[in-house]
Amino acid sequence: MKGKTLTKLSIALITALTAFHANAYVHESTGMNTQVNGLPSDRVKFIGANYINNGPDEYQEELIAMYGDHTAGEYNANTVGDVNFVVNTSAIDLDRSYIYGAGVVYGNKGQDNNLNSATVKGNVNLTIQNLGQTSQIANKDINVYGGGEVGTFTGNASVMGNVTINVANVYVQEMEVTGGGRTDGDPKTDVYDPALADVSGKVTINVENANFGAGGAIYGAGDSWGEAASSSIGSVEINATNLIFDSELGLDDESINIIMGGGIAMNRGTSDVNGDVNINLNNVNVLYVMGGGSTVNDADDEELDGQPRYYGTSASVKGNVNLSLTNSTVDTIIGGGTTGGSLWGDDVLYPPAEDSGYGTASVTGNVTVTLAGNTTVKDIYLAGSGPEANVNGDATLVLQDSAVKVTGNIHGKDQPSQGNIIGTSKILFGSNYKGSFDTNFQGIDILEASEGAEVNLTLDNSRASDAVMFSGNGIFNAEITRSAELTINAKVNASKLQLNAGEGEKILIMGENGVLTTSTDQVFTEALNAQGTNKDAGELNETGTHIDFAAGTIAFNDAFYNSFYSNDVAKLITTGTKIVFNGELVDVEGDMTLEEIADNANTIHSNIDVTASSGNIDKSFGVSSIKVDEGVSSVEIAEDRTVTLVGGDNKELIAFEGDGSNKSVTVSGTLQLGAAGSANNTGKLSAPVTVKENASFNVNAGTFEIADLTVESAKLTVNNAQATVGSLKLNGTATATIAGSMEVTSLSGSEGSTVNVGNSDKRGDLVLGETSKLNGMAFFLDPAWKDGMEVTDASRLVFKNASVDAKIAAGQNSFVVFGSGDMTNFTPVFGKQVTWGNSGVLAAAYVAQPITIATNGGLIIDGDMTTYTAPTDGSVKFAKNSVLVADVTSLKEGQALITATSFDVDKASKAVVVGEMKNGATYQLTDGTGTLWTADNIVSGNALWGLTAKDDGSFTVKLEDANKIYGNLMQGGDLANAGMQSDGAAYDYVNSLLTDASGNISTLASTAARFDAAMNVGGALSIFTNAYDRSSELREIVRAESSLDQQPRLWAQVMGGKTKLKGISSGAQDIHTETDHYGLVIGAEGTIDNKFSLGVALAAGSGDTDNDKVNAKDEFDYYGISIYGRTSVGVVDILGDVSATFLKSDMKMHGVANIDTDTDTAVYSAGVQAQKTFDLGWADVTPFVGMDIYHVKSDGYSAGHGIRVEDADATTVEFPVGAKIAKSFETAGGMTVAPTFSLAVVPTVADRDIDSKVKFAGASSKYNFTFADDVQVRSELGVQAAKDNFRFGLNAGYGWGNEERSDLSVQARLKYLF
Repeated sequence: MKGKTLTKLSIALITALTAFHANAYVHESTGMNTQVNGLPSDRVKFIGANYINNGPDEYQEELIAMYGDHTAGEYNANTVGDVNFVVNTSAIDLDRSYIYGAGVVYGNKGQDNNLNSATVKGNVNLTIQNLGQTSQIANKDINVYGGGEVGTFTGNASVMGNVTINVANVYVQEMEVTGGGRTDGDPKTDVYDPALADVSGKVTINVENANFGAGGAIYGAGDSWGEAASSSIGSVEINATNLIFDSELGLDDESINIIMGGGIAMNRGTSDVNGDVNINLNNVNVLYVMGGGSTVNDADDEELDGQPRYYGTSASVKGNVNLSLTNSTVDTIIGGGTTGGSLWGDDVLYPPAEDSGYGTASVTGNVTVTLAGNTTVKDIYLAGSGPEANVNGDATLVLQDSAVKVTGNIHGKDQPSQGNIIGTSKILFGSNYKGSFDTNFQGIDILEASEGAEVNLTLDNSRASDAVMFSGNGIFNAEITRSAELTINAKVNASKLQLNAGEGEKILIMGENGVLTTSTDQVFTEALNAQGTNKDAGELNETGTHIDFAAGTIAFNDAFYNSFYSNDVAKLITTGTKIVFNGELVDVEGDMTLEEIADNANTIHSNIDVTASSGNIDKSFGVSSIKVDEGVSSVEIAEDRTVTLVGGDNKELIAFEGDGSNKSVTVSGTLQLGAAGSANNTGKLSAPVTVKENASFNVNAGTFEIADLTVESAKLTVNNAQATVGSLKLNGTATATIAGSMEVTSLSGSEGSTVNVGNSDKRGDLVLGETSKLNGMAFFLDPAWKDGMEVTDASRLVFKNASVDAKIAAGQNSFVVFGSGDMTNFTPVFGKQVTWGNSGVLAAAYVAQPITIATNGGLIIDGDMTTYTAPTDGSVKFAKNSVLVADVTSLKEGQALITATSFDVDKASKAVVVGEMKNGATYQLTDGTGTLWTADNIVSGNALWGLTAKDDGSFTVKLEDANKIYGNLMQGGDLANAGMQSDGAAYDYVNSLLTDASGNISTLASTAARFDAAMNVGGALSIFTNAYDRSSELREIVRAESSLDQQPRLWAQVMGGKTKLKGISSGAQDIHTETDHYGLVIGAEGTIDNKFSLGVALAAGSGDTDNDKVNAKDEFDYYGISIYGRTSVGVVDILGDVSATFLKSDMKMHGVANIDTDTDTAVYSAGVQAQKTFDLGWADVTPFVGMDIYHVKSDGYSAGHGIRVEDADATTVEFPVGAKIAKSFETAGGMTVAPTFSLAVVPTVADRDIDSKVKFAGASSKYNFTFADDVQVRSELGVQAAKDNFRFGLNAGYGWGNEERSDLSVQARLKYLF
């Protein structure tokens, strides 16, 4: 992007038009497909639709010369129908080109509106592909607009439909992609009619495998200049994979690059997004990512031509903003938009005119920023930048795992010179986040840990000076020093707890779901001693006095405690907070009797068992278990009493003596299994349990088994826990709420009973066995949707019975599974076309067996539903934001997958077909009356299954050729074909690898990459390159060693480094890997007749290679041996060596690929180098030239699933040419120090790639992988030191190659001379 600041765009003022030295290519269409393969080299503009030329009289001649004469008569430039515009841009020879997907207008205020119009009444599909290479950047500056352009102040170039831009394999000096249109209006609305280049629908931008240069950019919306100029759009989705903005390719030194979801409005223009903005980045390197738009007018004085500097009127987003980054590197993320602000300095450099303001760049809805994988970001601003750049909803930063790094600061609400967040600001740690969080943050309301997350952090006022809350189902391990308010509504383990506030001020608030685990010395003046024997807790210490014990649980983790001390604590904490002691009780031998236990529901003794001599439990308490004396056959918990049992080691929670038959438990009050903060929380109830009317049975934490449970018009709750129930009866108006996990072998329901799966805070998971009889009972699935959630975070009901005799409603963020519960074919569907989220699908049904909706049953799938609505008898309804995933594996021809009395399917609902199919077979989705899925909305999850669908819900399948569908995206097309034509395991495996929502170019590419990686995981993990690099590294070490000292010696060298391959070539898509390695080399060297030196070196090390794109990893060890020598021929030194290097790879690929295999790769090498040192006085210069031969040989291996990778080998030859510069000097202490620098250019001939044959399902495919660069450049900076017989050295090297390679290495050397 040109310019020093954010929004610099060349403004197409009419005075600049005279610089256009040629015509434009124009596709005049009324909805035609256009394939542009060869274009005249003199075209500046390429226009996908049509254009009208009614420019002002003073520019008429120039415009006619450039665009032709479209001014005569009643010429109609509007396009009716879709525009499909494909530009193979390798034909573009101009240094600068403009590509418009829609129409172009050069309007005149004196013309009729029809003559100032070049609209498209349909969709625009624009594809730009195949320009330049990763190793050969095209010297082009390309500007792409998905919409149209109004070039002279007035006119209409709008698109009444959607715009899709696909950019693939484009490597240029600079490229800007704007999703919407461009308008150059005029600030004087009384002179000119409006300039419009709006897009009424959705703008989708897909970019894969590209380099846009340092000044490149992606703008989701449009670009407007002038009052009454508008380039607004409906909604935005940007998907970018393997995209870089190379800092060495800028057209000027001040270039910056950005991916922006919103639009650009200047000079009182408007470029709003009327819906949501979704940006998904994978392996992208860019300076700025911004969710909203910009109103900053940073045009230079020449462009303003003396006119006042007006900012844009509005570049707002009127929906939600979702930014998702995986394995990407970004300097700054801005959640909202910008109107200037200190972040840019624009309001200082480019202040608006005195009589104007900054405009509006707000976000009406929520902002969610999700970071995953090896993503690195410096600074994050969750709001916008500048005045009126607010986020009116909530703002959430999601850190999916601890590999994510935020190296600078996180800014939330109430930050100086920034926009504000009107709602809640939050940092959400994903379930895979396990590690330390050290980033500074301010203005954050909530720190939330998802279930499974474990976050280590220090929380003090310097990181969060305002009120903050711990929330979620994960764990925080914290050191806390606070004088500002802190609410604990999560599990917090506080090794340090220090609160400073005014006398009587409560600044730590215990929330209802809060569990604070700490030691007694942090809260009381008298802590438990090491033996746990002291009885007096004293008083609340200063920290304790500032805690509001209103709710939640405080758990003490001292190793030992006694009942006197726990009773004393209960006197100090008398309000609603439960007290748990997890240590060992030291003052009670054996069990405590029911009479001895205190009547206190808030104190949990995790390791005490209570013995009961009678069956009447008329106390409230919390213990490990109840042991019932012999002769007592039943136990009843009395009304208004609460008993909590936390078990441990899966023990019997209520243990009866003698024969277990005819025993029973009755609950008239409340029985709770598990307690937050307890270290036990496991156990079982073998005796039948009956929960009486108005009583409660709660499973609150941990894992428990219940053999037989009857709930009589009472409440059953599973919260943050896992329960397994053999028989469950819900009678009368019984209500069960599952906000955890429950599996029931047999459920018996009644028409008045209800099961809620999930609640407003948490997901639920319920599995029902096939013997269940539900009798028309109600099920409602509705956990609250939170930004950043995936389908696996949704509530789930698994229904194994083929007859659906219940009223089931899957609402927001939930899905129902009909079948076994195996979701292998379900979750992969939610890829890039079927998105789980509030901008896509939020409710689904996965039907994996034929089902019949009984007359007392019904099914509603509606992602907008948040309160239960009962389906009508025997009916099925799918709302607009819902999807059916239809697994037809067990479906027979002529049989319907879903049989019901009536269907009501919204026209926007989609049915994705997955599973095992028979070529040529016809399947029926539905049997019943009503509205069904249309033919256009029945799609295949596997692109190789072509569907011919009908509007009656039937479809016929045809197996397509993988080589045709995937083309040059896949190397193993023959293997895919063979697997799909097989039966059993081979088909299942290939089908699962290829299953995804089809129809999107980016999805096809990622699916093909996953398949190829599964078939040849070694190639995907660049094992050939890795082995070759380890051999080359060993050669460079011994060659450098033999160049130094000539005395007999022992030496050792520690080595390590990182290699990034950002697109090394293969027979299909480029491969992106990152390798870290470290090791040790030891050697010995001596002389023969003072003419020859001869040495031997041994190397060993280990490391790992990651290919995040396909979720694969190689954990490798390597070994090497080298015999090397040196002699002189005249004045020239000759160095030679032979070596063998062995790489042992342990390779894994996760997900549906499920690869776990190993292989060995060997490299045998020999080389020679000639060099001569010249003493130039100021330094010693040693030029050198060499020849090195490498033979790479990889053993074959089996990868499981019937995959066999054959042996492979190749031979390559390097010719290093370079020089080394060194200068030694002696210190005052007698040490000799010599800094060195070397630089070598290494061309390679012979084999630079290797063929690796793969056999699978009776077929074979040849996979090709490049392992060596055509040319490498290697540099090394080091310092050597000598003292007596000891030598020390430290070197740092950097290398790069034409295969997008970068190497960083560090070596430390130690030797002793005899």
